[in-house]
Amino acid sequence: RSHGHGQGYTDINFLIPEIIAQVTYQKGTYYGDVGDFSGAGSVGFSTQMTRRNGLASVTLGEDNYRRALVADSVNSGSRNATLYALEYQTYDGPWSDIDEDVDKLNGVLRHSIRLDDGVLTLGAMGYHNEWNSADQIPARAVESGLIDELGSIDPTLGGKTHRYSLNAIYTTADYALSAYAIDYGLSLFSNFTYYLDDPVNGDQFEQVDDRMIYGASGSWHINNNFTVGFDTRYDDIGEVGLYKSEARERIGAVRSDRVDEWSFGSYVTHDYQWTGRLRSTVSLRYDYFDFDVNSRLQQNIYDVQLTHNNGQES
Repeated sequence: RSHGHGQGYTDINFLIPEIIAQVTYQKGTYYGDVGDFSGAGSVGFSTQMTRRNGLASVTLGEDNYRRALVADSVNSGSRNATLYALEYQTYDGPWSDIDEDVDKLNGVLRHSIRLDDGVLTLGAMGYHNEWNSADQIPARAVESGLIDELGSIDPTLGGKTHRYSLNAIYTTADYALSAYAIDYGLSLFSNFTYYLDDPVNGDQFEQVDDRMIYGASGSWHINNNFTVGFDTRYDDIGEVGLYKSEARERIGAVRSDRVDEWSFGSYVTHDYQWTGRLRSTVSLRYDYFDFDVNSRLQQNIYDVQLTHNNGQES
């Protein structure tokens, strides 16, 4: 999807490692359930439904590294279980002129109900993070003595983000259905060229993303070899933007758009295990995308007209 920070969805800090039950990697063009992302590679995470033992831990380290974690599950009868986990982390980093001041909070609540033919799972996740960033620095600045190797040229970089989600998953031996809703936001301040373009105010910029995401997917095993499935997703993006800034204060907008993106995909896959070491996979997939972009600006800080950013395509 369109995003304010390139591949911004690679931020997986909302995951708590201790409650991950399984990690599944897929790479190659033959995974019909993944689609075009399969060529670059994809990874799926499954969280635990229950824990055999509860966990409470406190970790302390250098540079004000602190992490506290509580995770456990409560069984109500033989058919219901509730998993919960809460994580808090801080870190200042080794930098000589800034405190990284990481302030991360994660929470997970997952309730599973065993039915006669399957399992229904209802889940909620919350993630909030704020930080300062040392970012990259030029070697010549260190070699000349302008800064030391743990110093910064722009000490006001950093950002904040959040991700709150609800999901429901129903699985049986023959099929699986899931639906989710996500509230996501990002404000990220970076500076790659410092004073190259603007010797007065500097080259700091802010990347912004604010959206609601709604999606669903399903798969059916017709027999031991055939699987059919679908997935759909709608991104209601209130703003995806780029701003020129100084010390985290906006000077003016370069881009600011409102975007609606919707997609639907369906696939059928045939798997056959010929021998213990030889398997064939054939997939057929169809994808449909619809885009609706509306610029929130008539012109930007550089007097560039932005009305041509408006449009619809599919």
